[in-house]
Amino acid sequence: MKKTLLLFAIVAVNMMVLRAQVLTLDESYHNVILPATEFSDAASFIQNNSAGPIKIKWTRYADVEPVGWTTTVCDDLNCYAPSVGAAPTVVTIAAGQTGLLKLNLFPNEVVGTGHYHVIAYDIMDSANVNVTMTVDVTAQGNTGINDIGDAVISVYPNPAKDVLFVNLDATKHITSLEVYNVVGQKVKTVNLEDGLKSVSVPVSDMKKGVYFLRVVSGTKEIVTRTFSKD
Repeated sequence: MKKTLLLFAIVAVNMMVLRAQVLTLDESYHNVILPATEFSDAASFIQNNSAGPIKIKWTRYADVEPVGWTTTVCDDLNCYAPSVGAAPTVVTIAAGQTGLLKLNLFPNEVVGTGHYHVIAYDIMDSANVNVTMTVDVTAQGNTGINDIGDAVISVYPNPAKDVLFVNLDATKHITSLEVYNVVGQKVKTVNLEDGLKSVSVPVSDMKKGVYFLRVVSGTKEIVTRTFSKD
């Protein structure tokens, strides 16, 4: 009887291990360090190792989060607003294929550290078929690299209604301005001629809300500024 129970326990454990390996992540842990004036992301890919399709949802947990920070989650279907803490839709990952799981990070100029985890799970067997992406974040103040921020760019008015005016430092060889929304999607790019000291960015076609203006020189981002569209 004892041998039978032991054998049953071994089989049960092996089955649980096999079920746990149905889904795997290429990267289960991210350590992100960034200036508090900028934003970044932590992206992983979920691998379906089974012989059939799996329907996936996710839930985001902010274990430690400074006041003023926001995060958003992207999957294969969409990038969702900060208020969305769990997937409103189902993502189907075919056998042998991968699906995106990405946490966008917005310190919004608040220095501090954060800790998050996002769990993706099979909606038919969430207890046994799931993966967890863990993200540690450090948003730093001026380190010497980004001390040039105020000298490089100033924006006004803030909030802007129809046009955002941007003053630039012509010596920094700024080549473009990129505007992103709060879910990390690029909504506008303005290419610049070298040596410009000011530029006006039309924003009347954009929805009300908070946006991020990235200042780019060649392929290098110099600084990011936050502004609001009224």
